[in-house]
Amino acid sequence: MTDSLALAIDLGGTKVEAALVDSTGSGVGAAGPLTESLGLVSPLNLPAWRDYPLKALVEDAAPRLPVTLRMDGLCIALAEHWVGAAQGYENVMGMIVSTGIGGGLILHGNTVSGPTGNAGHIGDRAALCFECAIARGGSFDEREDRWVVPPGLAGLERDDL
Repeated sequence: MTDSLALAIDLGGTKVEAALVDSTGSGVGAAGPLTESLGLVSPLNLPAWRDYPLKALVEDAAPRLPVTLRMDGLCIALAEHWVGAAQGYENVMGMIVSTGIGGGLILHGNTVSGPTGNAGHIGDRAALCFECAIARGGSFDEREDRWVVPPGLAGLERDDL
């Protein structure tokens, strides 16, 4: 490995992906919620990983590289801002519907993590929608299996939206 390569890791709901990319350091995108300042992850889909020290694990595996841990939804928003559909936009809210529902914010061209690293992460927020099935309470992630298609989009499945 040369000095110009970085390790990129995506800890997702159903799989873990990794790649070597052109940069320096290691980047980890993880499902949330997380405690960014301490490098801890608590993915809702991995109950055994409450306050798991994922950043320290990667630092131990690659001791000479700096490690950055961010919410996976923020990583997706950043990728779209950099090379995808959000190129040229200064304010972006990215959203991913997969194993759970994640999101990330870019405001004035800068990523926004918030005080804990969970800004933009909507999957574990209380659902307070009055005209949909999730109005009965719980979080979006807990209700994702009861996906509601808005009027005008009838006939489409969640993966089509």
